[in-house]
Amino acid sequence: MNKFVIVASLLLISSPFSIAAQCGSASERELALLEESRRMNAENASVQDEAARDPSARALLAEPEKYTGGGAALHRKYERCLLAVAYVLTGKKKLAVARGSIGLYHDRKEARGNRFYLGMDIAAPRGSYGGKDPFEKSALRILEAHLGDVIAVAHSCTSLFSEESVAGMAVRFLWEGPGGADSLVVWMDERDLRKYEKSELLLKELIGKSGITDAKGKLVRLIP
Repeated sequence: MNKFVIVASLLLISSPFSIAAQCGSASERELALLEESRRMNAENASVQDEAARDPSARALLAEPEKYTGGGAALHRKYERCLLAVAYVLTGKKKLAVARGSIGLYHDRKEARGNRFYLGMDIAAPRGSYGGKDPFEKSALRILEAHLGDVIAVAHSCTSLFSEESVAGMAVRFLWEGPGGADSLVVWMDERDLRKYEKSELLLKELIGKSGITDAKGKLVRLIP
């Protein structure tokens, strides 16, 4: 009796109907993943159209007229893509992006003032850090929990990052530490971002290679 059950089970697993069902499920999952990826892509025309109609997305962008370090022309050229980044980060990823913070910034410490970083400020969600934890522990937890999502959305604006003057991304995370308000900025080089997207770098390796500054602008190292 046991042998019959085993044989019958094997026949069922290997039958064409079973294989077709498994393939069908896999295809449905793949299609769902592809659709999700499409909905997260800032270059997607329909996503850009939706973002352009959403006033809350526009409120998250810096105003080009107020740029002091250059970058206004790039901002205007890629405004639809920036709107899509804002729209997806807040609507799909549910991240709290600060009003007027998505824009193109340059690192004042760099000698070349014509190199820009796509930047934004994000309030770290509660639960992604411990209110009583030291800066280094909270900072690393926040980056490991949310930086990957930010990169996936913002770096999908491939036309912007193909510009020679765009050097990478600069993301500020803000949270409440044991001593009050705390923050960090992670400066990521475009070459490292490309390696990360190609799985040539792990997220932790990307964090380790990137410049990170605290609220006082002091360089900190979270990963030895």
